[in-house]
Amino acid sequence: MIRATVGVWANYATTVLFQILFAARYGTSAEASAFVISFGAVVAVAGIVSTAGQSIVVPRLLGHDRSLLAAPLRLLGAMTFVGVVPFVLAAAFRGNTADALVAVTKLDEAVVQDALRPAAAFGVLQVFAGALIAVALARGHRFIPAAAPAFPSVAAASALVAEGSPSLEALYTALALGSVVEIAVLALAVGRGISISNQGAPPVAAMATATVLQLGLLTLLPLLERLVASLDSSEGAADYHYAARSLLIVQQLLIGGFLLARLSDWSGLMRAGLYAHLRRSLSLTAVSAALLLILAASIALVAGRGLVALAYQHGTFMESDTGTVTKILLLSLPGFFAEGLVLLLSQALVAARLNWVAIGIGILYFTLRSGLIVGLGVTSGATGVAVAYSVSAIVILVVDVLALRFLPPARRDVSLIVKGAAVGGGTLATAAVCLVLAGGLSSGIQAALVVAMFGLLLLVFRPRLPLRVDRA
Repeated sequence: MIRATVGVWANYATTVLFQILFAARYGTSAEASAFVISFGAVVAVAGIVSTAGQSIVVPRLLGHDRSLLAAPLRLLGAMTFVGVVPFVLAAAFRGNTADALVAVTKLDEAVVQDALRPAAAFGVLQVFAGALIAVALARGHRFIPAAAPAFPSVAAASALVAEGSPSLEALYTALALGSVVEIAVLALAVGRGISISNQGAPPVAAMATATVLQLGLLTLLPLLERLVASLDSSEGAADYHYAARSLLIVQQLLIGGFLLARLSDWSGLMRAGLYAHLRRSLSLTAVSAALLLILAASIALVAGRGLVALAYQHGTFMESDTGTVTKILLLSLPGFFAEGLVLLLSQALVAARLNWVAIGIGILYFTLRSGLIVGLGVTSGATGVAVAYSVSAIVILVVDVLALRFLPPARRDVSLIVKGAAVGGGTLATAAVCLVLAGGLSSGIQAALVVAMFGLLLLVFRPRLPLRVDRA
């Protein structure tokens, strides 16, 4: 898990570096809009294939002799082919694709057409990289699948430093070259000692279709949120984006290592019938993730405004914008905590091969959250969207816990959960006391008090944290 976490941090560090350099070079120009829209589309399509492959293929890919099973491998190949098709079509009909993008960005059509082919190439390479990440995870790799996606960001950041303001074509070419390096690194890791077996595997074609459909619906949620947030005011979408993006980055930095490390290990424990080990690992991981999320939420409660100002209050981002973004961020904190655990528990459902249950919960999440977004966002704007996020995430967390009731914690794990609850509750209580009684103290001092109390409670209650991965 430590290797996976280090890899995730390395990946996000390079992503942040690229975003800072990109903003400094392009600002909010038409070129920036064109890149953000096209890059978002590439990441969304490639992400659907990658996530679906991890959800369906990873728990089924290894045989009892740890060879790769041919049937799930063929399914992964078919999903990769489907993911490549949109990018091939976009490049083949780049005139029509450019017309649609120009209508949104008002950018020169020739600039868009020049960038489309390297952008499509980048998308194709990212789909292949996602498939290799799934195979690497199934074979037990941790650091490389987490860190390898950093190579495109490093290549693009290098292009920005070297050329100052490169064209979109040059920027996507750099991303594509970085993707080639990413694929090479993943292929070297996956190809060592590889063997393929023709052992039987249950058919999952219908499940693959349903999973892709579910993931496709979930990718619409961020777009829907920003559209509804803008109904109340023209700045609403941007305000919500700043708050939501900040929480997403923190969430992934805290639990991204858990997500990458646990799926394959839990799948191995389930495959070996080691249910006691699986229950133990699930309890340890859930408590550890919950404590990290609670600590982050408690710091945000007392120091959220200062952190938002430090990150964003520059140039045209005014103090009033800081106040609005902070309010949205605070309203989103319950969802931040609940969704972090939902992501983790969903891994347990997939590892237990309860894919249809996970798909049903995903569709329920989309239906509930989109309904609340429209219902609350239309009347309250960005703040209503934030409340919709928190309420829907809490409901789905309860549903996930109920779905995993067949893996109840053992008696010794109940003690662990109680200790974790004491640490988390004490940390939140400290943050609340700071808000009520320590108004004269700076937000930095209040955050330090929260962290100190968290550390003290850990020493007092000593809940064991899973720094090592249980293996079958």
